[in-house]
Amino acid sequence: MELLKNHARNNRQKHYYKLADANDIVLTDYFRNTYQTELEGRTMLVYLGQEYRKAFLFEDGVWRETLALQITQSVPDEETITSKLALAIDSAGISEPERVILCGDLASHELGEFMMSQFASVKVELFSFHNLVISTASDELHDNRSLSKYTIPIALAYKALYYEELGFTHSNFLPSKIIEGQKEFKVAWHGLLILLLIFASVFIATNQFLKSNQVLNIERQQKLDLNLSLRQKQAEADRISKIMSDMEKQDQNLDAIGVILEGKNYWTQLLNRINANFRANPSSWITNLKLDKSKIFVNGVTSKRANVIAFANEFEGSQIRKVSHAKIREHDIWVFELLFDAPKVNWMEDIEQQMRAMLATHTPEQTASVSDKRVSVVPSETPKRATPAPTPTQTTPVVKIQKLHLGTIDYAISPGATDEMLAMDAAITAQYQSFVNAVNLGNMWEYRKQGFRFLSQHAAHPLSPIVRWWLAYRLYLDKEFPQADQALADNLLASSEFHTLSLLLQARIHLAMGDRKYLDLYESLNRQKLPPKLEQQIAKDLEAIAKGAGR
Repeated sequence: MELLKNHARNNRQKHYYKLADANDIVLTDYFRNTYQTELEGRTMLVYLGQEYRKAFLFEDGVWRETLALQITQSVPDEETITSKLALAIDSAGISEPERVILCGDLASHELGEFMMSQFASVKVELFSFHNLVISTASDELHDNRSLSKYTIPIALAYKALYYEELGFTHSNFLPSKIIEGQKEFKVAWHGLLILLLIFASVFIATNQFLKSNQVLNIERQQKLDLNLSLRQKQAEADRISKIMSDMEKQDQNLDAIGVILEGKNYWTQLLNRINANFRANPSSWITNLKLDKSKIFVNGVTSKRANVIAFANEFEGSQIRKVSHAKIREHDIWVFELLFDAPKVNWMEDIEQQMRAMLATHTPEQTASVSDKRVSVVPSETPKRATPAPTPTQTTPVVKIQKLHLGTIDYAISPGATDEMLAMDAAITAQYQSFVNAVNLGNMWEYRKQGFRFLSQHAAHPLSPIVRWWLAYRLYLDKEFPQADQALADNLLASSEFHTLSLLLQARIHLAMGDRKYLDLYESLNRQKLPPKLEQQIAKDLEAIAKGAGR
């Protein structure tokens, strides 16, 4: 090819090149045209020439597979041909055909009969030239065995005669550079049109790709945000679970203490009641006090008979066993004996009252103030806003780190549930109301249990930020500052509805703990544009801090 090209270049001649059709293509085309009405199922055309030996698999007339037969003998026997064909079929991983058609120099009736003996379910026959008209009377030319030797020449001739009519495959294996070089006009109007279409297709595809990429980036960012939110919720759930576990252990401990103390150590209460009764009824004395099983025996002396009845009415299940009159130095006295049941003491209520007193303020005035303000602190529905107090005209700047527990936050700015929130789910609303009632009653164990349970079960509900704020606020009033700061954590996210109000409560918590962070929090609040009522509350806090007027 290179020699021909150089010769044409040196002699300034223009040559045209074209390869002959491949044997595979011409054989398969001729086979399809000859057997076009019989090609149903799986049919295999096997060509056995002196050097060219191949098998072609057709399914319903469609060329599916070409198998090379590895037969090295120049004149192989029938067993070798059959075994090599079977090997080629097995190596290709295909099932046996339903029909085998033989052609070529080595094709014969004997070979067909031998193959049928080896392939029981396969029909084997020689190539039949249905469309070939032979005018001679020679018997040899009418025999398929003789004609099969010339299958390829016959196919080439038939293609040359009926190239367009019978739809033979256009075959040209020249390099594309040579084919393009033979064209008189390399770029025509249709080429420009195709170029324009290609440009438009690439532009549209690029635009779609960029849009898809943008959507993908947005979805990736959303996924990152959701993963961050999920981790925060999981951390919150872990904290709530730990707190609830600790509270359950505390409840179990209190229940165990109640079981242990049941029926024990009632003497303090008994003596207090006897002392109070004898003080209210003077001129009375106890001469003997003893316990027999669950009964208390009291022997005494009094100067008034009515005192005996008063003593008996003081105790449950009491009986007057004996009353006798006597005189001592002309004074009338009555000697009596009483029997009554040992009193039952509710130790759990007593322990809760003592712990509530420990968490309250240390002075009687402070204790009374906190007790009065605990009556109702959580709104069960949307509160009515009160008239705002006048804003102070001047606030003393905070320059000193203090440790103060400020008073209650103005009820008008506290978060509350709206009618829409309460109407969303009746069961969740009932659970929310239970939490509200527990806070309003001041039951320190119950409101914590109800609050943490609500947050663990309904963390995504719109009522959760409200429950979280009131739980932290209640803990702040009970001086549980670290627990209050921990409960408030998720409300401090910038996306929280009560972010600013939660910052105010966080500033109060850090002020109560003596943490200088409260200075930065109040300063940050002062720089923001806030509702007037919230600005008034912040101004009141700063004024109280400047005066050191905490609780």
